[in-house]
Amino acid sequence: MDYRGQGEDVIPDSSDEFELIEDDQKAHSSFQKQYQDQDPDEDLIFLSSQEFKQSENSRLVESSPPSTIHFSQPDVTSNDVEKYSWIPEVYDNLYNRFNLEHFRNNQLEAINATLSGQDVLVLMPTGGGKSLCYQLPAMIKCNRGPMTTLVISPLLSLMEDQVFSLLEKDIVADMISSNESKIKKKLLLQSLAKNELSLLYVSPEMLNTNKTLKKTLLKLASQKQLARFVIDEAHCVSSWGHDFRPDYKVLDNLKHEFPLVPIMALTATANDKVCQDIVGCLRSNNYRLFKQSFNRPNLTYEVVIKDNDKQTMEYIVKFITQRHPGQAGIIYCHSRAECEKTAFELKKARIKAEHYHSSLDSNFKTQVQMSWQRGKLQVICATVAFGMGIDKADVRYVVHLTMSKNIEGYYQETGRAGRDGKPSDCILLYNYKDTSRVRNLINTNDNVDDTARTVSKNMLTDMIMYAENSVICRRAQILKYFGEDISNLKCHKKCDNCKRNNVNNMIEKDMTEISQAIIRLIEKLQRDRVTITYCVDVIKGAKAKKIVQAGHDRLVGYGAGKDIDKETISRILYHLVAQRILDEYSIVNNAGFAQSYLHLSDRCRDVNKGYLRVKVKFPRQEIVGDGKFTHLKAPTQAKNKQKAKTSIEKDKLQKRIQFRPSQMPGATKDIGKPSAGPGESHTNDRFVDNVKILSGAREERKKQLEASRADAVVNKATLEDMANKLPKDKESFSQLDKIKPAQVEAHYEHFKRYIALIRLTQGKTDIEEK
Repeated sequence: MDYRGQGEDVIPDSSDEFELIEDDQKAHSSFQKQYQDQDPDEDLIFLSSQEFKQSENSRLVESSPPSTIHFSQPDVTSNDVEKYSWIPEVYDNLYNRFNLEHFRNNQLEAINATLSGQDVLVLMPTGGGKSLCYQLPAMIKCNRGPMTTLVISPLLSLMEDQVFSLLEKDIVADMISSNESKIKKKLLLQSLAKNELSLLYVSPEMLNTNKTLKKTLLKLASQKQLARFVIDEAHCVSSWGHDFRPDYKVLDNLKHEFPLVPIMALTATANDKVCQDIVGCLRSNNYRLFKQSFNRPNLTYEVVIKDNDKQTMEYIVKFITQRHPGQAGIIYCHSRAECEKTAFELKKARIKAEHYHSSLDSNFKTQVQMSWQRGKLQVICATVAFGMGIDKADVRYVVHLTMSKNIEGYYQETGRAGRDGKPSDCILLYNYKDTSRVRNLINTNDNVDDTARTVSKNMLTDMIMYAENSVICRRAQILKYFGEDISNLKCHKKCDNCKRNNVNNMIEKDMTEISQAIIRLIEKLQRDRVTITYCVDVIKGAKAKKIVQAGHDRLVGYGAGKDIDKETISRILYHLVAQRILDEYSIVNNAGFAQSYLHLSDRCRDVNKGYLRVKVKFPRQEIVGDGKFTHLKAPTQAKNKQKAKTSIEKDKLQKRIQFRPSQMPGATKDIGKPSAGPGESHTNDRFVDNVKILSGAREERKKQLEASRADAVVNKATLEDMANKLPKDKESFSQLDKIKPAQVEAHYEHFKRYIALIRLTQGKTDIEEK
């Protein structure tokens, strides 16, 4: 059962019952070492983050920005050793088992908290060192004897990678999955009962459905031999998380069933709403939160508008060969077929690439993964699940061939680049039509309810806004999603928007008037709890069923921004939130999910009275001479686009009638020569004008005949050939591309008048006499 919707091995439900074997056999499997030793990640800068809004009993520990690029090394004093008796053993394992010299920010603090028996929530970016926070404590005896750490993980491939890595460090670890034989499952459960495992990995489905496993864990807990529960990829708990798994939600019973066993939850992708859901799952009155900044300063973010498949592949080949020759990278694809096709095209360009997805033979996948990690393969073309648990430090670029379903997933996937702290590129190849494929995945996912489906659609909207926004710093957009804030200056032009939109390219516009209309509208809306997305739709004057049923289409201010595009309205709303003119607040609903809503702050009064002006920066190319936006639509166009278009075309025709050939600007004796044949590319401006005039003539003829479609008169190919050849008589008219004899008889006389006028303005007088 694939909860991700993207071809990766997800552990299916399992309700197998196992019996404990009383004979003394070793439970953990002996895997061969399949990966070369990897150097530990090099230094990364982690900036301080904003404070997370947690319950009053929780405590927040945040990282501070280091002055230089290095791992944070806490000063261990005699008081620390006296307070935490396990400190010497912790450092012994850090140096000798994990081969590291320093702890990163908050790692030691999180380790001390869990060893003290506290519940812990760890928020660290991809590559930030989350695994060490629970793997090292699993090795600490501290005069208490051996204890087992149970790790709950969502993906089979992720568990396999973690177990492989631990076995290489001589740590007794194993996993129970539905793919194992009954014999092995029995042996593992026996070994678990005898407390012979340091770490055991299971899926949430296995934990929730297997009664024997649960019974064994209860026995260990009663004997004080169950060290802790670890919930890896904890964002799966939340329906607001990008990988929501229903079985993860059931984990909120852990604290009830095991009240004395501490829980550690870890994730690399969680905004405030997701964090609230995770905290609700912990059901702890005294948890500790350790949070690093989500900023990855060595990553450069870029959105590239793509066209057709050929152009896209040409760009990818050029990007790899010119910017990253011989360097490792990942290309994320939408489907398995796309993975294979992309790898094939790269191989044709002599780039060492291979595809990777769940339908492949397991031995082949292992071989591909090992070859890539060891540098024998340059590029992996994979579905989005690839990379979880993969610790390859020198990935220089991550390219998304199509957009992610949400910002959380995009951040996690791009986070697999540059784990060594060196500059790396994150490229999103974007076309709006790709969103329909993602929406289809959401709509056809039978494993989620309507609430979760709505959440997924809202998250997709956030991702679309990120891709469409050509002004705000990409890094700032990502960090704002995770509850942080960062100025463009700290981006150091490491995103396409900041490179393009320098100070000279920006202009500040006073948006106080539209902001006042927005504030008055939200004052009426806030009693019904509305989101930013909903407000944008009301301001635009959308006729959505929900808006009409709520009566919000009758409010003063509804449609106040009907002539402004959604991106600009969203930009204004985000600016009002950033300036604390509007506030966002979260509420946990009856289902246990958090949602953010808008309401007015005290600063709104100053805006309404004109004491506080709202000024927003826009690129100069979006502003025309009169100070208006280039993407503002004229009211007449918004009401009747086709009518305005036809009127313009008729005006152009009348202007051309008034000119004599000698007065035509740029007229030459060769101007009437065809520039291209049917179906070929036309660049002649006069040809474009001809098409517009004849399109107006076709529209007029359609109305005369009361036809339902303009194509019923003549189709596009015929119209373009007519504009190109300007037939001088009925015979040449009958030879136009794809024209039918009946159409010649019915419409020649109508088009003849227009063709005659066009030929006249272009110096042609050889049209046949009537």
